[in-house]
Amino acid sequence: MEQTAVVKKLKNPPVDYVCYFLCKFFFSILTCTELYYFSAFLTDTALFSLGIIGMIQMTTTIIDMIFSFFYGALMEGIGKHMPWGMTRSWLVVAPPVATILFIFCFVRVSENELASAIVIIIAFLASHVVWSIGECAMNAQTVNMTDDNAQRAQMSINLGRGTMASSCVFGVIAGFFLSTFASSPFKYVYMIIVFGILYWIGFLLTFWRSKGTEPTRAEYEALREREKKVAEISSRTATLGQAYKAVFTSKNGIMVMIAILFGYLFTFLQSGLMFYYFNYTIHAGEIMGTFMSVKGIVALIGGVFWVPILLTKICKGSKKVCFLVSNTIMFIGLLLPWLPPFRQNMMFYLVVTMIVTLLGNGGTMMQVGLMADVGAELTYKHKKNLGAFTVSFMALPLKISLLMRSALITAAIGMTGYTEWLAAGQPEANAQAVSNGFATSFLLWSAVIALIAAFFVLLYNIPEKKAQEYIAENAREAAEEEARVNAILAERGEA
Repeated sequence: MEQTAVVKKLKNPPVDYVCYFLCKFFFSILTCTELYYFSAFLTDTALFSLGIIGMIQMTTTIIDMIFSFFYGALMEGIGKHMPWGMTRSWLVVAPPVATILFIFCFVRVSENELASAIVIIIAFLASHVVWSIGECAMNAQTVNMTDDNAQRAQMSINLGRGTMASSCVFGVIAGFFLSTFASSPFKYVYMIIVFGILYWIGFLLTFWRSKGTEPTRAEYEALREREKKVAEISSRTATLGQAYKAVFTSKNGIMVMIAILFGYLFTFLQSGLMFYYFNYTIHAGEIMGTFMSVKGIVALIGGVFWVPILLTKICKGSKKVCFLVSNTIMFIGLLLPWLPPFRQNMMFYLVVTMIVTLLGNGGTMMQVGLMADVGAELTYKHKKNLGAFTVSFMALPLKISLLMRSALITAAIGMTGYTEWLAAGQPEANAQAVSNGFATSFLLWSAVIALIAAFFVLLYNIPEKKAQEYIAENAREAAEEEARVNAILAERGEA
């Protein structure tokens, strides 16, 4: 008897979209604490020496990068022993565990620097493993909760909206906590506890909405068995070696990955050094939180209204040109406030930054599209399904950029003599050197990084028309191959 396939859909799309948005929104707010204030805690609250700061930054980044290759295996390997499903269970377990561990990243437990550093390193790594697995589980719900491509796309959009919305409100909330508890060594802990509770609530909402949607372990195994059979039959299935070779011998792929690496590095360096620039260069630490939130709103407006105009009207649909124009705007907007006449002019920096944030945000938004076009080109040239694999390689430049960020932030702190300056009671004689040093690392370094990213995209060459041809031809060939594979499986009685 022939079975009719049932397409799994969301129970109540508007409610599910809101819950999924909140899931990402609260998670992103918590992670912003690390992006903007971890270095500030190590220097200004924990008062670690430069050597210890460098050790913490580099050790945590390197080991976290190594662990990242095992998150998927850990999620399923441990998840299969949990009562609510291999991925869905993590929505309940990850938030409280990650939050408790994360708290100890912002606590100096001893007068002994090395002992305190070891506790922070262990807490950092353990919290990141748990919350990264939880993030993987959150992302997996787009597959678990619906088979409808339009609904999956909408859920992915809400993940992006959650991230953007968190940047709009984080600064104000963080500013409130840091001003209210300014003299307390536990000011970051209080903030993490509140964000951690919200993070758990957001995940619990998605856990509630995803009830009954995750396949059982037996269904997982059956699905994998079928995928294995398809892989054996299909000529379009690439081995891991073939996939790696295709990506790493692709000039376009390498150029885009390097550009993405510097794009991530730009973002991470800006967030990691903002505290120092605001407090010691333009002396406006009290408005940093408000600035961050306003900047987030301006970035959202630019992404919604300006970038589509820039891409379609000004750049004639070229993602490459849009990336180049946006990064050039970013370069100019960071170089101007660094020039000596404007270096300590708070109002000049604020006005220029808002204009640049509105008009220069397109580069970040083009990254996935450029990488997807590389995937389409590789799929077309090698006649293998390489699209998803190619896009997944964006995780590699992300991890490398985190390592580079740790090195650059440590270098910036060392270049200014900042830790020694703090230990000496902030003598006036060295204040200008500290001010200029953070202006250079925050503005000039970031400007150069934006320009480097643009340079590597300039070397990338997949015209938009050619990319569309690749996509159309890949779709046609994939449909033909799917029909052929299904026919073979039907003949064998394994469909």
